[in-house]
Amino acid sequence: MIMKKIARHLVLTAFLIHLCSCEDKSVNPPPAKEYGSVDTALKIQSTILGRTMNYAVYLPAGYETSDKKYPVLYLLHGLFGNHTDWIKSGDLKDTADDLIHKKTIPEMIVIMPDGLATFYVDDYQANLKYEQYFINEFMPAVEAAYRIKAEKYGRAIGGLSMGGYGSLFHGIQHSDLFCAIYALSAAVITTGEIPSIHGMVDNLTAEQSALLPGIVLDCGNEDFLINVNVQLDAVMTEKGVGHQFIRRSGAHTWDYWRSGLPNLLQFVGNTCK
Repeated sequence: MIMKKIARHLVLTAFLIHLCSCEDKSVNPPPAKEYGSVDTALKIQSTILGRTMNYAVYLPAGYETSDKKYPVLYLLHGLFGNHTDWIKSGDLKDTADDLIHKKTIPEMIVIMPDGLATFYVDDYQANLKYEQYFINEFMPAVEAAYRIKAEKYGRAIGGLSMGGYGSLFHGIQHSDLFCAIYALSAAVITTGEIPSIHGMVDNLTAEQSALLPGIVLDCGNEDFLINVNVQLDAVMTEKGVGHQFIRRSGAHTWDYWRSGLPNLLQFVGNTCK
């Protein structure tokens, strides 16, 4: 009888110790999720293009009250889209907010320019000098307007379809400006209507290849662009260009691009500090 009382006392004591050691969530609640902001109504007057150009921006929570500089992602839309696509269809804000809150990615600024139907290069659409505008006018303007780490290892570029092409074109053409390229369902057309990414890679010297940003190709197995992406992967592999090629189930759809956005943001966050 005495032994049973002693045993019950020991169990009760252990239980009380356990209760005391547990964190009181009412006293120490987990930090509340904070939310970034988006603005899709921004404009820049372009002298190079001779027109007003739209763009959108995502700013992480706390931007307005901080004084630090942030890495930047230039996120490009596809053909027939515009600068609001990643906000309206791509869940950019919710995805970035969630990953930043979980500390999966660092705080970053995301800039979404309007690429019209230019493929982000010169002279594809109505002789517009889009490359000149993007590099010489747009980027300097937004990097002066926001607290952006305006250096190679503070900048990344990514996009879908036409924007996947544009991210590869600018990331390779201006490898001194970007630390990461993420191309979703890249429209790497090889017909000669626009500069060939395959040709650009094939013409790289070993020294130029070594200076390229980190590169990810991400294309669905059911995408009509899968073959040209497979070919580009082969060219990059043959040239010794460091890159990752992600093939997964999916087609040329927003479901696929939304599902790829977390990996895009994590790649940028891990590569550009």
